Amino acid sequence: MLEGRAIDKKMQELSDKFHQYVKNKQWSSAKYCYDVARNVAVFLEFDEDKMHEIFGERAEHGVIISEGMFPETMVVKTIAKCTVNRQPNNAAQKNSA
Repeated sequence: MLEGRAIDKKMQELSDKFHQYVKNKQWSSAKYCYDVARNVAVFLEFDEDKMHEIFGERAEHGVIISEGMFPETMVVKTIAKCTVNRQPNNAAQKNSA
């Protein structure tokens, strides 16, 4: 079972893959990495500081205080591309092979 630093390392790996997929315009794979990171963070009940480290932080009126490992602009673009292109989120099958 993963704990502490091993979880941090896995989250960094997901972030690195996310950035690479965005760079290569592999939108559904990028979204899959983001979704996995988000689901793991919620399931493991990361504290607020950890969530900000990974996903960034906003202040009042939507002002971005800090970018996380998954920059919001990249996440929004990825989701938009998947929605516009109607790409199914089937990257799980590709990534598990």
